[in-house]
Amino acid sequence: MLIFITFITLINAETCQCNTGICNAQTCYCPYPFAGEHCDYILKLGYGMNYTAEFDHYIGHNRIKEDNDCKSDCNKQGLCLQSQCYCKSPYGGQYCQFKLIFVDESENNSTQIQTLDNLFNIHMDLQTSKNIMTQIKQFDKREMYKKCPVPCRNGGYCVFGQCMCKSPYVGDYCQFQIEFEQGMPHYQVYMLMIFSCFVGIAITVIIFMILKFIEDEKKKYELISGENKDQWQKK
Repeated sequence: MLIFITFITLINAETCQCNTGICNAQTCYCPYPFAGEHCDYILKLGYGMNYTAEFDHYIGHNRIKEDNDCKSDCNKQGLCLQSQCYCKSPYGGQYCQFKLIFVDESENNSTQIQTLDNLFNIHMDLQTSKNIMTQIKQFDKREMYKKCPVPCRNGGYCVFGQCMCKSPYVGDYCQFQIEFEQGMPHYQVYMLMIFSCFVGIAITVIIFMILKFIEDEKKKYELISGENKDQWQKK
């Protein structure tokens, strides 16, 4: 809370206009999905294959979201506030992992699609506050093919200096393997419940029949004993 109040103070003390961002030392720091010198662009990241450009990991039907406290220290291109990165221009993204090169709205309004190693597509476009569509002209090639500090393990790919892991591996370098407990399918659970009910009913019926048999045998014994006693008394 103290950090948050400190940043609010910085906002009031500075004069730069940062839309939804934070002004610090005459520089705007923008929260995702905003980007640009004044945080007046909305960065939209599309989907491709089993990954998104924000490096969420999808494993089967389970989604594992990397949520370290300001991952990679916002790649040293932003400020960390309440576990969220605020990026300075020209960087953007949830962890300030993209170096962006902007173009004028009048130059080109088409969609930019960049394919990386046929693994997945990253689709980016920008929308200004005036709803004028523009695009990111290109990625900084040095950033795009930046090497990972440690080689990606277990068949992972290095993209933007970060490892993209294949299922079921996760981690900064794909060093961890996720194991999911194999739960029993629903129909088997239902069958087990039905079977248990039948077994319970069967056991109850058997116990009832045994008790009834014992009761009948007891009555027969008492009847026979009574007849024998009557015959003995007559004699």
